[in-house]
Amino acid sequence: MKSMMKRAAIVLVACLSMSSLAGCRIGNTEYILKEKKMKSNVLFTLNDTSCGIEEAKLYLANYRNLYGTSYGIELWDKEYDEASLVKYIKDVTLAEIQRIYAINGMAEAQGITLSESELSTVNEMAEEYYNSLTDDEIKFIGASLKNITTAYQHYALAEKVYKNMTEGVNEEVSDDEARVMEVLMIYVTDRDTATLLAEKLEGSSDFAAIGSSYNENDSLDVFIARGEYPQEVEDVVFSLDDDEESGMIETSEGYYFVKVINKFDEEKTEENIEKIRVQKQKAQFDDSYDAFISEAVYHFNSDVWESISIDSDYELETSTFFSKYQSYMEE
Repeated sequence: MKSMMKRAAIVLVACLSMSSLAGCRIGNTEYILKEKKMKSNVLFTLNDTSCGIEEAKLYLANYRNLYGTSYGIELWDKEYDEASLVKYIKDVTLAEIQRIYAINGMAEAQGITLSESELSTVNEMAEEYYNSLTDDEIKFIGASLKNITTAYQHYALAEKVYKNMTEGVNEEVSDDEARVMEVLMIYVTDRDTATLLAEKLEGSSDFAAIGSSYNENDSLDVFIARGEYPQEVEDVVFSLDDDEESGMIETSEGYYFVKVINKFDEEKTEENIEKIRVQKQKAQFDDSYDAFISEAVYHFNSDVWESISIDSDYELETSTFFSKYQSYMEE
């Protein structure tokens, strides 16, 4: 089970925090939420499922330290806008936990559950993580081994659903579709400058020297893949061979001149193949996810959420909830 889920885990981390129900908007669709009286220990309900405040505080405690530290700098100790930092961390937390609950709702609708082996692994990591918590962290979260285990079950099930729903995606990505070229690229916005540049480049063997004097981009040497530049540029450049030049390419945003250094960068192309494959998987998953969300009934306990402070008297140092999960999946 662990080896099967390892790859999906990497993908899920990236996709889980992209959408939020809290703002009543997913993609370009708005949902109007009706008021509903809720228990004080419930953060939100999604269909018939309730998210307890303990699970939300578990995420908050971890994200407080994961996002509160950047490049080894403890942001809480610096002169940053603390209110903005707190809001950002709370927004990330809410977005991810809502998305996990939504994917769990999809699991229920599709009859997907964790196996006995998967549940056993979840129990192991939950016990290990729970035992790592300090008294302050347990008090802040309101944590018990049971709700830590439940949180890991929700996360594991969301990952399993994502894997099941994307494994059928056609993962064949051709070298031509993913091809990455290394080129020298000159970009200017003024037509007269572009015309002068075209005259200077014609018959010259010193593309780089001429280009460096006129180029309005930061760098002359760039890697280019399909979909990154205007279609007029792509149509010309991807038909060129090594050492060939494009001449002036006119687009609505300016003028391009390109000389090919390497029409097929193998290492960059391999990286792009994986990127495109992940994009295709995510697109397929998002279609099903959005369809589920469009029919879901969601209520949010804003008073409870606003009352939670992560800049509190509690000493919160835990940051390993997610990394603990990843380490178990990699075994």
